[in-house]
Amino acid sequence: MEASVVASGSPHRYYTPWQIAVATILGGSLTGGFFAFRNNVLFGAPRKGTVIAVVSVIVFICAIIAGVMMPPHASRSGVAFLIAIGYRWYAESAFAAEISNRRAEGWVQHSWWRVVGIAVAFLGSMLVLLYLGIMIFEPDKSP
Repeated sequence: MEASVVASGSPHRYYTPWQIAVATILGGSLTGGFFAFRNNVLFGAPRKGTVIAVVSVIVFICAIIAGVMMPPHASRSGVAFLIAIGYRWYAESAFAAEISNRRAEGWVQHSWWRVVGIAVAFLGSMLVLLYLGIMIFEPDKSP
């Protein structure tokens, strides 16, 4: 990968594949995409980051479509876990060697508190958008 874009003198940090997977479970595919995007940018590959961001939006849309098309009493959590496993697999294959090299240079992983906080913020944002969408597009049911 190309040279890092992190300013020298600031702490060098990255997100591990497990952090990306947990963030995806907590906040959804957009959250996992955000963390993968950040790793790509931090490791000097912003174009790969842009590709994963676009793929994350596509995965998000496909997950919504799959959820809508599933039978009413079917469990939808399986799809979310498959998506998280996919993100972890991607992160492991894309970042394992780079993380190993960066660790040798003194880089450390981001705090789990940061990962969980950002994931919960993504989840909260999605819930707010869902609520606003229901309020705007739901027809008035009062008599």
